[in-house]
Amino acid sequence: MEKVNIGVIGVGRIGRLHARNLKYQVPGTKVLAVADIFEESAREVSSQLEIPIAEKDYRVLLENKDIDAVVICSSTDTHAQIISESAQAGKHIFCEKPIALDVEKINQAIAAVKKAGVKLQVGFNRRFDPSFKKAKYFYTLVITINCLSTVIDSPPGTTFIFQSNYSGINISCFSNSRVNQAAAYRH
Repeated sequence: MEKVNIGVIGVGRIGRLHARNLKYQVPGTKVLAVADIFEESAREVSSQLEIPIAEKDYRVLLENKDIDAVVICSSTDTHAQIISESAQAGKHIFCEKPIALDVEKINQAIAAVKKAGVKLQVGFNRRFDPSFKKAKYFYTLVITINCLSTVIDSPPGTTFIFQSNYSGINISCFSNSRVNQAAAYRH
């Protein structure tokens, strides 16, 4: 089986984790290169994980014909542009969430991927994690059921506050004209 050569763009906390996991946990892959605007970080990860190429400019990875796919772990404001450039370079793409904070930039990045015919996957870490599902459940519980909970004293400017306890988790909701907040925490 031929290995898929990968370049990791951005080697901060999550980029280092992806590089390490790809190297040691994902059979059939080879991390061929890393890039980071902080060149010392790229060189450090390259040295620690014995990755042959470390660059400051991610475009060097896109120009490298041996790299089949990129993992984008740079800052959010760069994701859409790097997705578009990676697609134009014919690289398959895994990108940490979000693609962008602007819908038009997201649409442009997706259009570039479709035009190039490459694959794009966006990492929604822990989306299916049971603890996250439980948090969503409790958030929904705050909105739907616990609105009937006991009303307690409100701080100045707050229109209502309620607090409840469900399965050992305190749930509080605060609302005023500018802020809606919900908090859940375990005793």
